[in-house]
Amino acid sequence: MKYRLFLMVLSVLLIVPGISVVSAIPSYLESFNQQYDTNGTRLDSCNICHTDTEKESINSYASDYSESGRDFSSIEALDSDEDGFTNIEEINALTLPGDPADRPQTTEAPSETGANETDEQQTPGFEGIAAVIGLMAAVYLMGRNSRM
Repeated sequence: MKYRLFLMVLSVLLIVPGISVVSAIPSYLESFNQQYDTNGTRLDSCNICHTDTEKESINSYASDYSESGRDFSSIEALDSDEDGFTNIEEINALTLPGDPADRPQTTEAPSETGANETDEQQTPGFEGIAAVIGLMAAVYLMGRNSRM
């Protein structure tokens, strides 16, 4: 009985965090995706506004967005990350407007930095793998215990 309770608690601990990460879409991200038609692109992620996976710190684009009264259009002409490209240029190029290391690919360097680098693209959604594996393990173990 204690073993079964342990398995149930373990299952919940493995599944719940993965589900919340996969299914939680903040309204700001939804608004961004609607404004710029970026659903399913690399910009359809929390990295638009957050600098880390813990979502505790925001980047310069999120600061500008907040200071503008949450109006995306009013910050399009800004260069929030000061990399030589406006926010709208970065959004149109599917690069992060709050990450100075993530710049659009160009044939000539931007006027301010003279650099032409991009970070590796991140694919959102891998957090759900832990939830699926945990769920499969819980179902297997519970089925195995009921046969004993």
